[in-house]
This record gives sequence, structure tokens and C-alpha cells, in this order.
Amino acid sequence: MTSHIIEVVQRLGIKALITVGDDDMLIYAAHLSQQGVPIIAIPKTVHNNIHGTDYTIGFSTGLARGVAFIHELRALAGSREQVIVVETFGVSSGLSSLMTAFLAGADRAIIPEVPFDPEKLTRLAMRDRDITPSNYAVVTVSDGAYIDPEIVSKYEERLAHYGDHRLVHSGRIVA
Repeated sequence: MTSHIIEVVQRLGIKALITVGDDDMLIYAAHLSQQGVPIIAIPKTVHNNIHGTDYTIGFSTGLARGVAFIHELRALAGSREQVIVVETFGVSSGLSSLMTAFLAGADRAIIPEVPFDPEKLTRLAMRDRDITPSNYAVVTVSDGAYIDPEIVSKYEERLAHYGDHRLVHSGRIVA
């Protein structure tokens, strides 16, 4: 594939390729650059987790959409007096999840950088619900969040369905 791209760039006389994308795209763009293809790379991801960049296109949109969604769910949770669990993006980085939780006023945010204890989280979420005048709570869970390895054995039967204690779709376990 790389040789074909280099050939086409040369044949068409392209001065530079402008690549827009996430870390995988930028890794390949760097590879092409090392092969002599002139590259202009623009980071674009809702996660804002690309090393060496301060900001990525899509991050503010992702935050705004996440916050709006949580606000809509908050009304539902309040009317039913429930604890709601919202799974957010963030397999390896909890930045977007944490920022969404903060901006939406979530009661708890679970991110991949900090292992969690489901029982402790449950107690805290129930307490949050009980002290809120409308009797509800909002918990955000980054999809890369995982149960503390020191206590994961307590949950082996439930986790067997998912295959690993470091889960994708961790919101299902929390809920």
C-alpha cells in the first residue's frame, strides 16, 4: 500500500498530502513522511488524546454532544428517581470522559486511569442520589474503565461473560 501511495503522489505531482485523523492515521502519515512523502497532519478525534498536540478537531463537539445527552438523561433520571450510568468514550484516556462529566455536572466519573471498586461506587452513587433534592444521580463510566485488580476476583463470575477485568463497555458492569 505504501509503495502505491508514493507512486501515485509522485505521478500526480502532489506537493503534500493533508491527512486528517486519529492516532492511527497520524502514525501512518508519519510512516509516509519517513518514506519521503510530504505530509501535513491534522489531528482529529473526540478524545483529544494525541501525543504532542494540545487540541484536536472534534474534541469540543464531542464534549458538547456528551453534555447535551447527559442533560437530557438527567431529566429522565430525576422523574424516575434513579441512578443513571452513562458510558462515554475513552478506552485508554479518560480526558474526554472526565471533561464531559465535569461540564455536565455528573456526580461520579470513572476513568481508565483509576481502577474502581463497584461496591464502593454503588454506595457513593446511592448516597449522591439520596442527597440530591430530586433523588437521582449521574455516573459516567469511560469505556476503558476497569475494576481494581486487587478485588477483581470477587467479580469473576460476572466478568466471565466479558472475558477480562479491563473491559470495553465497562458501563454494562457498573450498571
